[in-house]
Amino acid sequence: MKELEAWIAAECVDPALGGSELVAPYLAFFRARYGEKLAAVIFYGSCLSEATRSATSTPDFFVVTRDGAVPAHSRLTRALHGYVPPASQSADLGGGRLFKYVYLDLAQLARLTGPAMPDLFAAGRLSKRVKLVFHADEDARAQVCRALASAASSLVPLACAELGGRAFSLEEYVRAAVGISYQSEFRIEVAGKVQALVDAFPAYYRELHGRVLALAVARGELGREGDRLRHLDEAARARAGRFLAASRRRALLRWPKVLLTMDHWAEVVLQKVERANPGLRFPEAPRRHPLLFALPYLVIFLSRGYISTHRS
Repeated sequence: MKELEAWIAAECVDPALGGSELVAPYLAFFRARYGEKLAAVIFYGSCLSEATRSATSTPDFFVVTRDGAVPAHSRLTRALHGYVPPASQSADLGGGRLFKYVYLDLAQLARLTGPAMPDLFAAGRLSKRVKLVFHADEDARAQVCRALASAASSLVPLACAELGGRAFSLEEYVRAAVGISYQSEFRIEVAGKVQALVDAFPAYYRELHGRVLALAVARGELGREGDRLRHLDEAARARAGRFLAASRRRALLRWPKVLLTMDHWAEVVLQKVERANPGLRFPEAPRRHPLLFALPYLVIFLSRGYISTHRS
């Protein structure tokens, strides 16, 4: 695992990107808001590649703090810090330019990407292409790289179960590993998202998951059949199904926390649905009175497939 962590550090630690025109305004906001509590900032999502970035895209971040006692957060946010982590936050950089980010502390990062992770919220996102654009010190860098390596490794039984227990190629595994997180929660995404992510960083995903699979072979989890691999645990598929179902339940339990602690949550959700469905535009009423319209609009989003689990 140490070699995997070292490779991830070489590929993903990129403080120069933190000073770029794309990322610098957000990093300045995080530094001002979290001060000495800020341990690391991880840049992820569609804006990492011009192939997946659109004119209306905004960067996504994981903001990692040293602990949950952040003065910049409301008392309620601090009180709910440990409830179904991580938390989602949003902010306005000016001119109505809203962006969202995920907030958690270092201990939560380790737990949510480790062997005992309770869901795929963090591990699913952090096993994709990411960049560590800020780390406060070498200890924070090491902890983040360890979490990224663990996140990728944690997908082995889940992705193999998605492949139906049959022997598979590296290419088939890559697509299953990138796509499995979209089955673990209800999300707003466009069709073809998984393939677009794979196509944006093919060499990275081949190298990352090639290394992950080699470690799984060395541990005895996978067996070789010529140039293909097969998971050796026959019961893994049933466990994976139960885990994904539990992950979806935890995602639903996280929604009330979002409503109570995330600023601008209604506008963030509506804007994302609009971006995923070109030509769609919601009226002003749900934006002005989000709690009044939350339940009926949730029913509409689910019935029309705006929010769903994806296998694409």
